[in-house]
Amino acid sequence: MYKQIVVALDREDPVGTALIAERCQALAQEGPARFTLVHVRVPIPPAYLDVLPAQWQTTQRNEAESWLSACAREHGLSDRLHAVHSPEGSVSVGVIAVAREVKADLIVLAAHKMDLQRLVLGTSALAIARDAPCDALVVRATET
Repeated sequence: MYKQIVVALDREDPVGTALIAERCQALAQEGPARFTLVHVRVPIPPAYLDVLPAQWQTTQRNEAESWLSACAREHGLSDRLHAVHSPEGSVSVGVIAVAREVKADLIVLAAHKMDLQRLVLGTSALAIARDAPCDALVVRATET
């Protein structure tokens, strides 16, 4: 039975978010799990920071964390929410860092269909499953 679950979400993937939320609802029924929701933000090249408003990064983090909190409410996980995090950087590194920080015993994430870019660059899901300090549950859509 899992007690501390890190849930990796992508603001650009509403289908994956819905699939993960459904799985998390089922996990919540199995026991007293607490959920930490994570959305990793893409880093902005330093040259762009000179032309962006001074508080841009803080605003982006706050918006992402607000979105994560709204996801928890929308999918009935608010009462089990431990924390929300929106680090900046590599998805796999960010998710794994949060998992270590909260001493997670499970990471839940969505799989994506393979395309040429992912074949060349690899996937975040693969890196997380390979390097996670705990179990990793990769949720995928069923083929129709």
